[in-house]
Amino acid sequence: MSKPIESNEQIKVVIGKPKGNVTPSLANNGGIVKLLKHFDMNVSIVSCFQEELVAAGWMTEELPTETFKKIAEQIAQNIQSKVSTEGTVEPPKNPKDRKSPQDEPPEMEEIALEPDPMFDYTEEEERGAASYYKRELKKAERRATKLEAEAFIGKQKANRMAAAAATVKPAQVNIKVVNAGKSGGKFYNVLPISDLHYGEVVQPQISFGFNKYNPEIAEHRLAKLFEENYKFATLYGCDELHILMLGDLISGEIHDELRETNAYTAPKCVSCLNSYLIGLILEYAKLYKRVIISCVVGNHSRTGKKLQSKNRSQDNYEHIIYSTIKDRCEAEAKNIKVEFDDEATVLITQIGNQRWMLEHGDRYNGSQAAAGAINTVLRKIGTDLRHNHADVSIMGHWHVGAEGAIDAREDGNMTKVYINPSVVGPDEFATTVLHAYYPAESNVFITDGERVVAKVAVNLSDVQK
Repeated sequence: MSKPIESNEQIKVVIGKPKGNVTPSLANNGGIVKLLKHFDMNVSIVSCFQEELVAAGWMTEELPTETFKKIAEQIAQNIQSKVSTEGTVEPPKNPKDRKSPQDEPPEMEEIALEPDPMFDYTEEEERGAASYYKRELKKAERRATKLEAEAFIGKQKANRMAAAAATVKPAQVNIKVVNAGKSGGKFYNVLPISDLHYGEVVQPQISFGFNKYNPEIAEHRLAKLFEENYKFATLYGCDELHILMLGDLISGEIHDELRETNAYTAPKCVSCLNSYLIGLILEYAKLYKRVIISCVVGNHSRTGKKLQSKNRSQDNYEHIIYSTIKDRCEAEAKNIKVEFDDEATVLITQIGNQRWMLEHGDRYNGSQAAAGAINTVLRKIGTDLRHNHADVSIMGHWHVGAEGAIDAREDGNMTKVYINPSVVGPDEFATTVLHAYYPAESNVFITDGERVVAKVAVNLSDVQK
């Protein structure tokens, strides 16, 4: 229902004035019709504006309030009787199509109503409106055709990639593992992977010598991350590993310069990375009794340039990566479980008695500095944490490590929020535009299932072979 208008000027605009020299009378109900339409046939509200109708010249001053209300009710009933039960006006029947008297429209109680000036168009206005809507219809048809073509091409491309991914062979991966001592402990090992940007090429001479990166280096950095994580985990005797895939695993093609400078196309990145990750995970899983892989998509891996909210996970190359990892790894290793919701961009995973909320982090906009990033996230994430009853939040996207805490738990304890750094490290955009030189690294965690008991950042910057 529309809200009552309080401004006299506004109500004057709604009511208007009678056309021509019309003597206010009980039969001249155009003003009442206008008010009824504006206030969704609410007679009680319309009855409050008799004085304004009088001032505008629609009614006589002598009309009693109760009489005015009855007239308004009668007019409302007549208007509503013309409307079908579905809420739409029934189109008039062609007299030629009437076969019997029963097909004739029912007679309405006659009531003198003035034509509504809001719909009193000249022939010139009608011709102009018709021409305008014809043009808009053609534009809409062209847009629909283009979208249908793009959707078809995207679907065919995704189907070919999915078929190719199903036949991918796991790469032979050799990792050097060092057991630091314990086993069979009560702790959980948490290994996040974020912003790998597989396929991106970073030239050291362009990034002021701070970084060098390509697909081969990406694979070496992943191997080092897994090796250092295992050494750390065995300090606490962790038998259960949680790998958190936080998105942007491939460089993607959302920017023209990436499409031009990437080592591989997006489909080839998917194929090569699938092969390496599956081989790495299968080899690494031999070191743990249980491995849970929880996955969310990023923004660099989306299939289109424009960020979207609907079908965001499905229209994403990482959807194929995660689906393939799930199918192959779960089939070949009984101790591996893969969690991936292709309908959502936020995922809740259970680690002990803790609920960890995973997302990529591109929903938040703010400063790229570490303090600016975490402060931006803390200002906006509270509602999501409370809604999901999360104990810990972790994301990537910002390419900088940061952490903070927010009061979002029912038990009164603070919820920890972590931003994980990037595997790719600083690229040309980061150094030349953002003036950001955050190193390539990744955090790894140890939790007892109630709280995080240890965290360490694994430096990956030295891997530039």
